[in-house]
Order: sequence, then structure tokens, then C-alpha cells
Amino acid sequence: MRIYHFDRFPCTVIYAEDASLGPQIFAIAHQSREPAYWSSRL
Repeated sequence: MRIYHFDRFPCTVIYAEDASLGPQIFAIAHQSREPAYWSSRL
């Protein structure tokens, strides 16, 4: 599992390799850093 932190984007990308499913990429948004991002999406 690899975790990438981007300073330009309010999200953390987690790259996990699965033997059966293949590469899995997860993007987790930082709610504490960009509260306006979540309010605009609602």
C-alpha cells in the first residue's frame, strides 16, 4: 500500500496493489483542510 500526500489538492491518494483485483486507487479528501469544498458539493 502506498500513500501519496498532495499539497496542491485537498486529498490523499492511497494506492494499494491487490493480487486478485489488481491496482486499487482510493482518494480521500481532507475535510478539515477544505470545509468549503464539502459545503459546495452538498
